Amino acid sequence: MRLILGCGNKPDKRPGSMNHDRTKFAEWVDVAHDLNDTPWPWRDNQFAEIVAEDVLEHLDDFITFFDECWRILEPGGMVLVRVPRWDSINVHIDPTHRRGYHPQSFDYLDPTTHWGRLYNMYTPRKWEVLNVWDGDNITARLRVVKDA
Repeated sequence: MRLILGCGNKPDKRPGSMNHDRTKFAEWVDVAHDLNDTPWPWRDNQFAEIVAEDVLEHLDDFITFFDECWRILEPGGMVLVRVPRWDSINVHIDPTHRRGYHPQSFDYLDPTTHWGRLYNMYTPRKWEVLNVWDGDNITARLRVVKDA
């Protein structure tokens, strides 16, 4: 099953997808929930994939977001996030943006990277960074690492 966080006006209407947003402003929003409020309302290991485009920059805490994604993803599950780059005008236009990101920000979650080894105390929940695309926005794809 796929979870679309912050679906907005881009819901995934395919069977097996669940659309989320902060409020139930449209009929396609399956679950309305403030992602700053944890734990999130989904079961452990419920999803194979999470898509969060233009969501993380609005939230209070990077680590808490990824810890909750880790909890609700099944072993080997993937998350795709898109965030504004730290030096892009996009990070400053929207007054609800809390911060922008650097392409290496996601390395803090991956214990095989320099930053992940150096700051492995941030969270016991680990990820593998698969791809990072860098432009005005940064898109990153990570796989959850859970013991079998």
